[in-house]
Amino acid sequence: MRLLSGPCRVAPRRAFVRTVAGCALAGTVLGALAGTVLGAQAVPARPTTARGRVQQLEQALDTAHGRGRIELLARIVDATRSDAGATALARGAEALAALRESPTDTLHVRIGAEMAWAAMSLGRYDDATAHAERAIATARRIGDERGRARAISNLGTIAQRRGQPDRAIALFEEALTIQRRLGLQAEIANSLNNLGFVRSLDLADYPQALTDHHAALRIREALGDSAAISLSYNNIGIVESRIGQHDAAIASFRKALAIRRALGEQGRVASTLSNMGDTELDRGNARAALTAHREALALRETLGDPGAVAYAHRNLGASFQALGAVDSARYHLTTATRIGGELGDRGLTVRTLLALATLERGTGAAATAEALATRALAVADSMKSPEQQRRAWEQLAAAREARGDHRGALAAHRRYATISEAIFTEATAGKVANLERRWLAERAQRELDRVRAEQALERRTRTVQRNVAIVGGVLVALAAAGLGWRRHERARLAEELSVTDALTGVRNRRFVQQHLSLDVATVRRRRPGPLRPGRARDTDLVFMLLDLDHFKAVNDGLGHAAGDAVLVEAARVIGANVRETDIVARWGGEEFLVIMRFTDRDAATAQAERLRAAIAATVVELPGHRTVQV
Repeated sequence: MRLLSGPCRVAPRRAFVRTVAGCALAGTVLGALAGTVLGAQAVPARPTTARGRVQQLEQALDTAHGRGRIELLARIVDATRSDAGATALARGAEALAALRESPTDTLHVRIGAEMAWAAMSLGRYDDATAHAERAIATARRIGDERGRARAISNLGTIAQRRGQPDRAIALFEEALTIQRRLGLQAEIANSLNNLGFVRSLDLADYPQALTDHHAALRIREALGDSAAISLSYNNIGIVESRIGQHDAAIASFRKALAIRRALGEQGRVASTLSNMGDTELDRGNARAALTAHREALALRETLGDPGAVAYAHRNLGASFQALGAVDSARYHLTTATRIGGELGDRGLTVRTLLALATLERGTGAAATAEALATRALAVADSMKSPEQQRRAWEQLAAAREARGDHRGALAAHRRYATISEAIFTEATAGKVANLERRWLAERAQRELDRVRAEQALERRTRTVQRNVAIVGGVLVALAAAGLGWRRHERARLAEELSVTDALTGVRNRRFVQQHLSLDVATVRRRRPGPLRPGRARDTDLVFMLLDLDHFKAVNDGLGHAAGDAVLVEAARVIGANVRETDIVARWGGEEFLVIMRFTDRDAATAQAERLRAAIAATVVELPGHRTVQV
């Protein structure tokens, strides 16, 4: 489980630019200077931590009256809804009481929506739902569309917490429709974030989740909202970890953690620590996972969010289990199951029951493991969550096999395979490949746009140098900024080129090393363990290493230019005779590697023969009307 601060709505912020360690938020030198001036004009000096901002608001409250006091109360509710829910509810009730003489005031909606979040953070889901629904009804009555979208979004988060992913998706999409109609960029990014969270956590739609999160990140970077940027990095890291890109995930989490520590957002620091711990556990570093989860639990207990405390216990249990500390693991997992049941958090209940099933099966208590997996399956079925159902059937199959019930184990495994097929299909691989191509294309277009902008800037600079000598100092600053910008862009382009073979245009060894873990993780999820009768026919990852015969003779007899032409044409023929979702890489010299993704190993020999025949039949044309075949 990737513990997140949850789908969230970040409050709109005043227009000013901040720079936080670990995340570049300002663009050019002049842009940064302009942002600094604007910030100084728009707001007073702000405390650097969330707690400091709340203390400042509380102090201002002592001397505030009338409308100004209500506004301050609303800001306190917004600032404390995640980390101090009881405070948020108390201040919210005070503000609503003061607003009784103003029934059409939009603050009714804003405060009600945030009180819903505060109640949810305390595990009071029924109260949270009531607050959100009242806010939605009030917003509809007074025509506050922005407030209605905010309350709908918070209701979606509550639905996700209660194990209702389909309802959560519907609510987030309803909020997104309103926000797009109103052109609310920050709110649009929040709804995209929420959709991506549910699609990755509950529905296993990883390509669409990545699309949502990257779209949200682009908006947030344009707005310069550091807290929201950290949330996007956190969520992207979750998806990267789930698809096996663990190094990339840790890098994303570190970016998020640096920003969140700087902002003093303790609840979100705990969330990112939990995600880092889960990823360390996935890549076999149980000690690092234990350290991260211990710190997260300590923070969660201080903040008093019972749902988050339960997740922290669950994660510690998994860490102790990996280290072989059975008693400690059982204690933490049992505690998490109890809290999850008390809260009605079905997603947490499923995950902890399955973790306990794995633990008991490892100790030889197969019957207990089967009972736990059966309970988890019943809860997963009530959630209608494919990802949780899949995991439950997988554990049930393993428990039955350990108990000696091979017929029952085979039936459970078939159900597991059927659900997995619906999640991890060739179409999913195609979506991921298409996303990768689209991001590369977008990056290339941004590179082109920046080059054009740089050229235009240079032309304007020359004009200014000729006509306005007085601005020489400014031009020096611009030149320095441009030099740093060009260096940064060259580094980005070099990174992109580093995974492509310069001669043939296909991928290289580095690309395979960076991306292979994703495919391996996917295959293991779809068909863990040895081959079994009745397995799915497209659950394999097949590798073919192709070597061009007598290639040295081509170089020696016809020249290296002819050899290069042969390699380029061989790469083209291979690419034309494999599927779009397969990977073609130059492995070295005259060797090419083909990775057939989501395929049947029994068909690999025939496919290899087709590739051999296609290359053998290709006539490579050389300068001087010469030809060669290999």
